[in-house]
Amino acid sequence: MTATRSQVRGSGVLLGGRMFAIIVNLAVQVITVRYLSQSDYGAFAYALSIVATVETVGTLGLDRTVSRFVPTYHEHDDVPRLFGTLATVVATISTVGVAAVVAVIAGAGILIGSEPEDDLLRALVVILVALGPVQALDHLCENVLASFGRARSIVMRRHVLGPLLKLAAIGSVIWLGQSVDVLAVTYLAAGVIGLALYGPLLVGTLRETGLLQRFRLAEVRMPVRALFAFALPLLAIDAALVVRTAVDAIIVEAYHGTAEVALLRSVQPVARLNQLVFASFAILFTPLAARLLARSEPRALDDLYWQSAAWQALVSFPIVAATTALAAELAVLLFGLEYAASAPVLALLAIGYYANAATGQNGLTLRVFGRIRWLITAALIGGGLTLALDLILIPDMGAVGAAAAAAVGLVGQNVVNQVSLHRSTSIGLPSRRIVGLYLSLVAALAGVTLAMWLVRPGLLVGMAFIAAVSIGLGIAFRRDLRLATTFPELRRIPIIGRWI
Repeated sequence: MTATRSQVRGSGVLLGGRMFAIIVNLAVQVITVRYLSQSDYGAFAYALSIVATVETVGTLGLDRTVSRFVPTYHEHDDVPRLFGTLATVVATISTVGVAAVVAVIAGAGILIGSEPEDDLLRALVVILVALGPVQALDHLCENVLASFGRARSIVMRRHVLGPLLKLAAIGSVIWLGQSVDVLAVTYLAAGVIGLALYGPLLVGTLRETGLLQRFRLAEVRMPVRALFAFALPLLAIDAALVVRTAVDAIIVEAYHGTAEVALLRSVQPVARLNQLVFASFAILFTPLAARLLARSEPRALDDLYWQSAAWQALVSFPIVAATTALAAELAVLLFGLEYAASAPVLALLAIGYYANAATGQNGLTLRVFGRIRWLITAALIGGGLTLALDLILIPDMGAVGAAAAAAVGLVGQNVVNQVSLHRSTSIGLPSRRIVGLYLSLVAALAGVTLAMWLVRPGLLVGMAFIAAVSIGLGIAFRRDLRLATTFPELRRIPIIGRWI
């Protein structure tokens, strides 16, 4: 119970801390979409999809090995292998990333085509593809800082400076009245500046820990075999992510052009808001779950899992209700009338992301238990299902087909993870009270969506209605969520203290 309470309270604080980055990034998205023409934004989004692919290929899963091996070698005072790990990962990511950039530039004509109307798309890809290895190294630096517990540095760099650099990029382009190709250059520059900012942070961290003073080049030992044995199996998970976040845009562009890519990519950050709570809970869930597993406390771990899942499902409900029932109103408000056709894309993606978030941290829990084979199987099934549906649906349905494929793939992968969790770990099935909560949330979402479709009350009235329904669900399930014990200070507030 104590671990669960700590998880919910701590994640709530982190949730508030992430809001700045989310607001700024969403502002950047809205400003970019509204400033560029639909076809130009679609070309820009297509190039960023290529960047995402290069970034994933370039890491080979090695960026995550740092947070596993660096703390271990640090604890064992194995300085030669600690620096050997950093050297191996940096060298590999840099080499593979540069090779991927060269391959994309050389094959741009084949990938995109050589017609005059494709000139802008090719130019954007050639400019932005270098951002792939830059972002891969950026994630590596973040994981190095995390390995030494430098949370404040990560927050400042990732959640404050990172979004502000993007805002500066689009702001400067608008101020100078420049086109999308200049935006690509400023985006690349922002990425390089962001990566350079990690330099002083990393040097300072290594100096504070006393590791830099003990560095001897001749003594460095590179644990290549151990690193790749850990990283390469996880590439299947990365491949599934690429299929879901990059390949669909490439297929959509091939059949329907860049304007359709714009419909798909414009609303994706809005749909991802459904994973905001999920991502915030994930930060504290893994160490808490690992400690409970190490203490052999299966009942406490089961309680942590399902109680966290219940909170994620309920707190995320207003977001999924708004992004499905009010998808049309939100799309027009944020991006303009020309993006009204993206409403079904937003609704489908929102449902997929919410379904993944509402059932809990099944992927992280499998990782805590060391069930990597199950994770890889789920990723392959989800990615394969998404790719197959992309090829079937996109030719006729365009962006809507891509969104449907992504949603089904997310749900499919999540189902396999959940089944694997039940069969291979101590996490049991949800209790009756949790099942009751889920059924109520599904019924409420269906009811809200039907009401908005029949009445069409407008955005403000619709949001007020969703807020009222969400508060009603919170009141109805306050005992199941243990609101009084999780946030005991609420008891001191008049009126609220009585009903909790």
